[in-house]
Amino acid sequence: MHDDASPAMTLPPAQAPCAWGYRLWATALSSLYNALLRVKGYTIRLARTPEEQDLVYRLRWRVYTEVGYLLPEQFPDGRFRDRADAVSYSWLAWWHDEPVGTVRATPLVHGIAPVFEYVRELPALRAIQARAAELGRYAVVPAHRKGVIAAGLILNIFAWAVTSPYAYLVWGASRRLARWTLRFSPYIREIPIPRDQINPTDIIGYFEQHPQVAVYIAPTCRIRLRAWLHFLGERMTRFTRRVGHYARGKSR
Repeated sequence: MHDDASPAMTLPPAQAPCAWGYRLWATALSSLYNALLRVKGYTIRLARTPEEQDLVYRLRWRVYTEVGYLLPEQFPDGRFRDRADAVSYSWLAWWHDEPVGTVRATPLVHGIAPVFEYVRELPALRAIQARAAELGRYAVVPAHRKGVIAAGLILNIFAWAVTSPYAYLVWGASRRLARWTLRFSPYIREIPIPRDQINPTDIIGYFEQHPQVAVYIAPTCRIRLRAWLHFLGERMTRFTRRVGHYARGKSR
């Protein structure tokens, strides 16, 4: 754990794009998991058209208002979007023809990512701004939240990142909910954010429900692929067990 205000706060060296062998393994892992998702009725793809982007905004609004992170009247048209969407990449997860999840990557070089909007001072990020991308605006509908699709969204954005010019991945989250991500690399830095440094402009409910938050910074090419394999195996096992329990219950 590190304090961003401390002069001892340093970030591990990073490169971009990742080495050829690392990119090969990461993209192969993503392709394999996506193939397994398709067997289960899911697909994940980059939102490229205006219509798909509109689905992203509507899905975010639906999920964030349902959990109380966002007030419906803040975005009365039923679309949760911000100015960073113009320079970001968003992915959509589909269950057959229904959009059920989304996540976004925002290059920090533009200076308009939520991490800059919500946190008053963060020198560590300014130092790597030209070489980092923020992961955020994660949203999955409740019926699919505990299944395999959440991991699939994160894996797809990771596979994109290893071939990108962004040497660091950044995300902000509740410390209670995000501590599990530390298993993916010993090089992840956790920067706790004091309450007086937080200035949310939209998802006020998130910070009310999760008062202890942190910003996490990870070198893109130093994520453990073995940790990914273990994590994805756990997700698939849990999903298969739930489906089996459901099928046995229906047959009674």
